[in-house]
Amino acid sequence: MDFAPGWVDCVMNCISTVTYSIVVNGIVGDSFVPTRGLRQGDPLSPYLFLLCSEGLSALLRLSAQNGSLKGVRITRSAPLITHLFFAYDSLIFSEASFHGANTIKTILNTYAASSGQLVNFDKSNVFFSSNVSAAVRNVICTTLGVSSISCPETYLGLLFALNLDLSKVFVETDAKTVYLKLASCELDRSEIGSHTRDIKILALHFVSCSFSFISRNGNRVAHAMAVAGFQDGTDRFWVEDVPASVLRVVSEDWRFIDPP
Repeated sequence: MDFAPGWVDCVMNCISTVTYSIVVNGIVGDSFVPTRGLRQGDPLSPYLFLLCSEGLSALLRLSAQNGSLKGVRITRSAPLITHLFFAYDSLIFSEASFHGANTIKTILNTYAASSGQLVNFDKSNVFFSSNVSAAVRNVICTTLGVSSISCPETYLGLLFALNLDLSKVFVETDAKTVYLKLASCELDRSEIGSHTRDIKILALHFVSCSFSFISRNGNRVAHAMAVAGFQDGTDRFWVEDVPASVLRVVSEDWRFIDPP
């Protein structure tokens, strides 16, 4: 990104004066000195992240200013949003079209060429609104080289809570395996270990963050409301207008709580 050699040397001195050790099966291995790159948890990492992400942010803002990138607005009078950057995830908003997908692809390629950072498209996904046709979805996924998902997942809920400056968070999950790993103090060596560690690190940013398990039976009403809202394109219901599908689930659950 065309940084001055002296500045680069200072950063490399910070990198090369620390040592790392790898933990394998609970055993700490020999220490070694890195020659390039930073690892998660390094105090210098957030600052370099901000410098690099600002380059990508500038490319996205420039494309929005010249009309190449169409972002989203919460309301017609609200400011345009083209992207949201978090410590572990990045969200880019655009119109669902070949032009929009090609614009994002061009921006990412430009950023990769100038920064040396590459996008892992195997771990990237695209989320569509319900009014996007299957043909358009296929074109966009092919252009970007990513797969589509039905809903944003992982632990972005905690990231949004942190971004909203919430101090106390209560998280419910119907994934019992995840809940048990979050409640455990032991080192998680499973395939989801990296995710549970990231969630625990995020939880430390709040005054209090508690996790609880709720069975899928107790979550059926919330799931039914989410499905109904997704199908109707709304995120709220008036009490007198609750869909029949949701009322049916409520009545079924009520029989378990208070049997006749």
